[in-house]
Amino acid sequence: KSSISKENQRIADEEQSRHTELKDKFQQAIKDVQEKMDAELEVRQHFLRENEELRGKLLKFTETYEAQEKQLAEQREAREREMEAAQERLREHESMCSESKTKTANLEKQNEVLRKSQTVLRDELQLILGKFDEFHEAVVGSNQRHGECKEEIDSLQARLQELEKHNQDLRNCSQLSQLTQEQQVAQKQRDALDRLCDNLRKENR
Repeated sequence: KSSISKENQRIADEEQSRHTELKDKFQQAIKDVQEKMDAELEVRQHFLRENEELRGKLLKFTETYEAQEKQLAEQREAREREMEAAQERLREHESMCSESKTKTANLEKQNEVLRKSQTVLRDELQLILGKFDEFHEAVVGSNQRHGECKEEIDSLQARLQELEKHNQDLRNCSQLSQLTQEQQVAQKQRDALDRLCDNLRKENR
């Protein structure tokens, strides 16, 4: 009876020991699982944070990329407008060059005509100057003749005055008829010289 009791006690102790061991293993297993779950949770949270950061970076990168694309598009449009403006200026410059060449050719033709006209005008000028010199010489000669005529007229006028002064005394003189004729001749000469001087004055004008 005593041996049976001991055996039962031993069996009970062994069962208790196994139960305690299993309990400890179970708790250790639970602890390991919890630690593993905590570690996995931490890793998952870390990945979540990284994903959030990456999502933020991706959003920022997308915004930056879109802004750069917009800026590049605006710059490309501006360059295209500048290129169109430059091409338009080039076309205008080419048109102006063409017009300038045409005008230059026309001016050269006009200059050629003017050079020929200048030669003709120079010859005409020399001819006119020659005629002017002849006219000047004629005018100088006319002035000289005018002076001579004036002197002769003054002389005749003095003679007429002298004749008129002595006319009264000579009325009863036998030479009255001759003096009267001389006076008439002198008057005719004076009139002729007056007309000559008038003609010379007209020529001088």
